[in-house]
Amino acid sequence: MKRGGTISGHVRDERGQALGGVVLHIQRNPFGFAGDPRGGRFATAVTDANGYYEVRHLPEELIHILRDEGSRSLGVFHRAVLPLNGQSRTVDLGGASKISGRLVVNGAPLASTRLLLAGENEPGGDFGATTTSHADGSFTFAGVPPGKRYLYYSLFQWQGGGDEWVRVQALTISTGARDFGRIDHRMGTVTVRVAGRPKDDAMVALHDYDPSPFQVRFVARPRFPRANGSPFVLENVGSGKYDITLLAEDRPQRIRQMLVVSPDDPNPTVTAEWPQGTASIRGTIGRTLRDMIGNGFIELYRPDMRWSAPVRVREDGRFELGEIPAGDYSLTMMRFRSGGLVPLALKEIRLAEGETKSLAIDKDTVSPSEIAMGVLNVSVLTPQGLPLPGCDIRLNGASGPLKPTRSAAEHVWFAAPPGSYQLSAAFPGAETVTQNVAIKPTLKNGVWSTQDQVLNLTLAPID
Repeated sequence: MKRGGTISGHVRDERGQALGGVVLHIQRNPFGFAGDPRGGRFATAVTDANGYYEVRHLPEELIHILRDEGSRSLGVFHRAVLPLNGQSRTVDLGGASKISGRLVVNGAPLASTRLLLAGENEPGGDFGATTTSHADGSFTFAGVPPGKRYLYYSLFQWQGGGDEWVRVQALTISTGARDFGRIDHRMGTVTVRVAGRPKDDAMVALHDYDPSPFQVRFVARPRFPRANGSPFVLENVGSGKYDITLLAEDRPQRIRQMLVVSPDDPNPTVTAEWPQGTASIRGTIGRTLRDMIGNGFIELYRPDMRWSAPVRVREDGRFELGEIPAGDYSLTMMRFRSGGLVPLALKEIRLAEGETKSLAIDKDTVSPSEIAMGVLNVSVLTPQGLPLPGCDIRLNGASGPLKPTRSAAEHVWFAAPPGSYQLSAAFPGAETVTQNVAIKPTLKNGVWSTQDQVLNLTLAPID
């Protein structure tokens, strides 16, 4: 029987003072959900009078250490680590190294405001810390580990105690203290008019620009209530590249229109076009593929992801979809994996206006490389087993570099046919790692695996 790994360390506040009596939850996931409200909890610990804690017999997998108060507390409230069997690793929440700066929003210092330093998706990921800005907008975070972190400020607090966080920018942090100086952030209002819908039934949202089937980070919803026929007003939008996302109550289509908000024009008014279409598809999906789908839907989307729609597959395998604009499309099945969804291309089609295309799709009509495609989940850690987000991770094969299917914090996923590849990972102030990897087929003995192939890389700091 394995003894498991041990983690220990100290908990300190935002000023570096030891905190006794702090409850820590050690669990598999940073958040609970309906199927697992405790997030796969392994243990609970309480710090002693010196702020010290220790937890033993932990599995060799990435675990999360969370303060009971979460982001409502001040200081580091979330860390992650990979324990090692029979070894002890130190993970402090808070510390002596200081990250500082001065935040100015729309030309005025952001005074007496809660700030957050976390992952790309607010308190998710592998790290979280809070502090409060001073009257001149200056701030300090203590005990921040290396990695790419994102700075947020609280727009307001919800009644339940949570914050509405506004993302400012990414901060790349290496070892040691660093003063980022004055950070200027410009906030504006985006006004969106929708054209091409015969009735006022469109729904509008703003996401980070992402030319892939996965929109990860939501940015803003429009102000409500909204008068019929009036434009959609989205507030507190910073400079950057976004997707205006259009939906309608009785239509499956998802429309994306790219928008760039610049510091010179922080309050743009744009018209988002709902494209008209007269083409359609119908057909059947074979039983083997239907058994692999899981949720009864396939996806039709353009290569640039500016237009997409879910397509319902009935129990008898039949499907149909209309009102499709002319153009090139990919009919795709989303495979469920341990790290999320992975697209499997079923058919590439071209549609003309008014054309109806009939399709018969089965396992034998799909490229064997698509069926066998494996998924490699790459994580980068420090020698102490701490995640290192923001690394430049690249995978090259015989046909050149592969684009990641998905990324989140220190994890990057690649979907690729079985074979040999060269993987590299780099981060400022750390040694670059290069190694050969073999991606294995996902289909074994006729059974389709849903587990990703996991690879943990270690990047040591440059002396």
